[in-house]
Amino acid sequence: MLVRARQSAAPPSVWTLLAITFLWGTVFFGTSIVTLKVSVFWLEQVFFNPEWSEIYSVYAVYFFVLLCFALGRWR
Repeated sequence: MLVRARQSAAPPSVWTLLAITFLWGTVFFGTSIVTLKVSVFWLEQVFFNPEWSEIYSVYAVYFFVLLCFALGRWR
């Protein structure tokens, strides 16, 4: 006998959306920096070696973009 579910799945909570957005956003940000450094090393044409303070300041802006994106997705 088949039983059909009549309940729809609950939407994800805001905390779930924030966690997933920040997880994948941080992974993308970190791998982008690593990829740029590897590309510059292989091409040997330009210089790309940002200091940690520069990386953190750029990530601070990126953090707020991710926050707006996650909260906009929640509504």
